[in-house]
Amino acid sequence: MKPHHDKDPSAEEQYRAALDAVRSPLFLDGLATEKREILWTFISRYPYRLLPPLDTTVLQLLIRLINRPNLRKAFEIDEDIRPPRTKAFHPLGTVAKIRFEAAEDHPFTGIFATGAVGFARLSLAMGEANFGPSTAFKFLIDGPNSAENLVVDQSLDRQTSRDFFERAPTNRTLWPTTYPLKLIWPVVQWWLSAISNPLYQSLNHLAVIESDGKKVDRVRAPELIYFYADDELHNDPHTKQDFREMLGEIPTGSVLYRVFCRPTEASKQIYLGLIRTESDFVASVFGDRILALRHTEQSVNTAPAMRG
Repeated sequence: MKPHHDKDPSAEEQYRAALDAVRSPLFLDGLATEKREILWTFISRYPYRLLPPLDTTVLQLLIRLINRPNLRKAFEIDEDIRPPRTKAFHPLGTVAKIRFEAAEDHPFTGIFATGAVGFARLSLAMGEANFGPSTAFKFLIDGPNSAENLVVDQSLDRQTSRDFFERAPTNRTLWPTTYPLKLIWPVVQWWLSAISNPLYQSLNHLAVIESDGKKVDRVRAPELIYFYADDELHNDPHTKQDFREMLGEIPTGSVLYRVFCRPTEASKQIYLGLIRTESDFVASVFGDRILALRHTEQSVNTAPAMRG
């Protein structure tokens, strides 16, 4: 990575500086575009000099999962940043500014109707050896409103291809079918269900508020959403290149995903719009350990996981 600085501040120092910014009236009362620029300053200011290795193992993941109070923190974040910590899932990734450009001819409300600006963070669920691409979005809202976040996967199974965009991320993750996750997942599912269903996220929170902060009276949200990467983004399935370097080569202004949904599980897919990049991708300590992407709670009983 290209450094612009002699010595990087620690993650704690970066967090403290950003905390003052996100609690200022300029941020709290600002437009979504203004909030994005403030956050982007911190995300992009100190890119990694050397990318940290993608060596998270299944064993390390299981050890992190034991600490349920720590896992719950991902559901209790009220701000767009949080004190530095390593994510249990998706510890290393890369972030870009994005714009969701909503289509006009669908029935859904809130951000689905108005579109939004924000960030996309692309990561691996674990490490290089257990290659599992994942995507998360932060959609910013005008004025004193919390951002809306969405974390999507397609499967917890290891992907044999190194094409980062081979799978279409969705809000309903498939039950793992390969070892060792297949063997231990029933226990993990039971353990995590005390917090939320780990394999399904409702989309209602994206349909209740518009990008200008206006609340929706008659909320309409789809049940399932899918993010299909633009054809030009698919990379060599045999590549040895670090996915963060590969994503760093995507030009600003590229169509990252075309977004489709199903109103119900049995429905045909409907086009919702597209996600376009509005910056380069940047991998940094701030993007990995400080930028907050709140998870939405969903009962296991009301949203059963699909098995592959």
